[in-house]
Amino acid sequence: RVVDDIVDAVKQLQRDAADRAAEGKWDDAIACLTKAIEADCTKADLYAARSRALCVKGEYARALTDANVCIAIEGSNKSCIGHCCKGQALLHMRQFESAETAYKRALKCDSENAEALKGLSNAQNKSIDGEALS
Repeated sequence: RVVDDIVDAVKQLQRDAADRAAEGKWDDAIACLTKAIEADCTKADLYAARSRALCVKGEYARALTDANVCIAIEGSNKSCIGHCCKGQALLHMRQFESAETAYKRALKCDSENAEALKGLSNAQNKSIDGEALS
């Protein structure tokens, strides 16, 4: 019963985080995800979601940490989302070669992943959506 309560609480926090993100309330979304992680630190998708939210906030070093935890939980050969989050953080940190490597690893997990393909192109062109990041 306690485990079910934790699972339900984590699911509700994930929904709350998604709602806050949709409203542009990134600090609140991050807070919900942090509480969810505190309740269940084994869910890679929580770290991926928080990594994405942190990137939106410009907190790239923290986003990179969460992406790396996501990869560690899922395993490097299975974590397309983790590698995409890592690539996104590295791209914004202007670590283009490392971002390129992260996106290539994502593509090893899912060769047709649109986010990874776009991210790889951005890393190779040192840009985000056509805007140079030199």
